[in-house]
Amino acid sequence: MSRALEKTFDQSPHIHNELINRDKPSSTANAARKKLLVAMLEHGDKPDLGFEKFPAEKAMYRALLHVTGIHAQIGGELKFQAPKDGARGRLIPLWHAVDAYLDADPNQPRSLADLFSYMSQPPFGVKQGVLPIFLLAYYLANEDELALFDDGQYCPFMSQEIIERLIKEPHVFGLQRFKSDSVRDAIFRAYIEAVSMMGDVPAHVNLIAAAKPFSRFMMTLPDYAKATKTISPEAQLLRDKFYSAKSPLQLLFFQIPEALGLKPLVGEALAPDNLDTFNRKLKSAIAELRVAYHALLNDFTDQLREAFKLSAKEDLGRIREILTGRYTGMQDFTIDVQGLKAFIGRITDTYGDEKHWLISLASFLARKPPEKWVDDDASAARYRLLEMAKKLRELETLRLHSERVDDKCTDYELVLIKSISQTNGETERVVTLDPDKRQRLDKVVMDISQQLEMLGNEDLKNAVLAMLIAPKVETYQDSVEDTKGAKANG
Repeated sequence: MSRALEKTFDQSPHIHNELINRDKPSSTANAARKKLLVAMLEHGDKPDLGFEKFPAEKAMYRALLHVTGIHAQIGGELKFQAPKDGARGRLIPLWHAVDAYLDADPNQPRSLADLFSYMSQPPFGVKQGVLPIFLLAYYLANEDELALFDDGQYCPFMSQEIIERLIKEPHVFGLQRFKSDSVRDAIFRAYIEAVSMMGDVPAHVNLIAAAKPFSRFMMTLPDYAKATKTISPEAQLLRDKFYSAKSPLQLLFFQIPEALGLKPLVGEALAPDNLDTFNRKLKSAIAELRVAYHALLNDFTDQLREAFKLSAKEDLGRIREILTGRYTGMQDFTIDVQGLKAFIGRITDTYGDEKHWLISLASFLARKPPEKWVDDDASAARYRLLEMAKKLRELETLRLHSERVDDKCTDYELVLIKSISQTNGETERVVTLDPDKRQRLDKVVMDISQQLEMLGNEDLKNAVLAMLIAPKVETYQDSVEDTKGAKANG
């Protein structure tokens, strides 16, 4: 039996760990394997993957990765690599077999379920408990050339969640290897340069080395940049192509060039002049996406200047200083707790820097942080800002009038009367109601109320009030403006 098995599984790895070298590991072994997989992702640069003492996961690491040379020093750094000739564990045949499996059809992802089945059958006979560990080691050793697909969707990064799903559902995952050449390297460099803030490009580039930073850039954009239509059609189409892409090869060589109005980067399109045009258009579209959110905040700053009639020369710090000084204490003149009073609280808040203050105002107006806005939210915030600014100007009128009232009079109420007509536009007047006036006017108010009730129709009642109020308010408007001007100059 031993001779027959040695002949049938003549390329089987030698793995000396009875906990994991099984088709159905125990719950203890599975828990240790999970810790090992996480450590491989997060602590590949540490000796023994950072394991201290001698837990079960460290024993698995030593048997599968350490003594086999898969995790070893490379150029002074601990990294994952292909096993070297003479390494213990007889893993070289299996490693080469995975290479051949992926290279057999380089134009599409190969099923991980089929790969696991292939590795578990003769002549290898790898146990189910070992497969995920070996696969992750192979991926980490070749991650610059490998693309992982989840149900046909490209996954730019391996994560703990993906590993856990991969163990349970290998049939939904695929793996594809990409090889590069000098012409493709130039395209890959273009993508890396477009998304790099510092212009850093590694010496060795390939498809995955380009796809990862590009994907990281696109995935970490603020939600606003992912949805706005204020950017150019080319930038919008590039963004849409990325979020619907299923293959990095198709995305980088076909879909993005077409989104930029160019031919796919194959054949004659790879001429130097065409590549220069591609570089320029790609950088322009990426720049639009990068600054879209900052442009939104700058536009909101301009709206603050407009709403509160401030000079275009005032920077954000000065805008905050002016509005804070102007509206501190203004809460006392309104009972609109949920609206205007809360907005005044935001304007006069001294916590945080200018950007934090600006985002706080924008978040209040649109009821969500600006980074999560869509274009409709920006329009709604602008409308509410104009409304709030208008109400604040009315409160300013009340406060100015309050300062003119005799300090000895404490029991009074200020009422702002406003009239808007096609002929005279918008006019307003502040009325002070104190106990003496109320007592003197009670009978007049009662008589007028009775007269209005006799009209019956609400439109007629309102028409009488408009005819009585509008002329009075109009004649008073100039004196109110003079008072404001004198107060501001004083």
